[in-house]
Amino acid sequence: MLEDHPPFASINYKEVLAEFYKKASKELPLVISPIRDENIPKIQRVLQSADIALQATSDIHIAKFKISSELLQDKEVFSLFDKSRFAIDDKELLIKPTELFNLFVSFGDDYRSDSYRYLFYLFRVAYILIEKSGFIPAVFEDNNFLQIIYKPLLGISSINKQIELLSKIAPNIVHINKKYLDTKSGTNYILSAVLTDFVPKLNFMHKKQKANPPAISNSFFRGQLLRTREFENKNVKIKKITSSDMKNY
Repeated sequence: MLEDHPPFASINYKEVLAEFYKKASKELPLVISPIRDENIPKIQRVLQSADIALQATSDIHIAKFKISSELLQDKEVFSLFDKSRFAIDDKELLIKPTELFNLFVSFGDDYRSDSYRYLFYLFRVAYILIEKSGFIPAVFEDNNFLQIIYKPLLGISSINKQIELLSKIAPNIVHINKKYLDTKSGTNYILSAVLTDFVPKLNFMHKKQKANPPAISNSFFRGQLLRTREFENKNVKIKKITSSDMKNY
């Protein structure tokens, strides 16, 4: 349990997180909602026939989905994915987790490729996790820096059940450090990537010290790096996820 006044911040972080979860649930539809665009049915047909994989590294903040489909060889089809909306380049289609999230909540059926069907349901589980505050922050350490990532609250039986069900229909689509994660680890990794990418989109900052927040708040809510020594100087003892942990997520 988090202390009222943990040593890493000068304010009551229980209150901060309560404020954050309230905002996340309330403003979820403003960040993740169906896209109203005449091209959505065409985009859906592309993704239904595509192989979709997550390009992952030990830094979950830069994870992106790679879309592979013969249909994308057609320039007109490729142009459906507006560069102003999606993170893409001229050689391949790479989409950030929250952008793919918005696309999948725009689709109405789960029919076609294994990866499409799996993600169709995964993004709906992710939506419920955010809506019901079923996710928590975790500290990730890499190269003398700390980052806050977000992951499903696995201590809840209903959440564990949803992850088990997703794992049963999951193809191996999470590639990290030259190998594919097993379906359960991959499901947890994708959900964490989605949640971690979602949080900064809220543009949340707690009311107290909003104009000059402690450095840890920028890490919690804006995805910024924090040097390990900033914790060590305060003699903070925290449980950290390391790069090796991410390999065996």
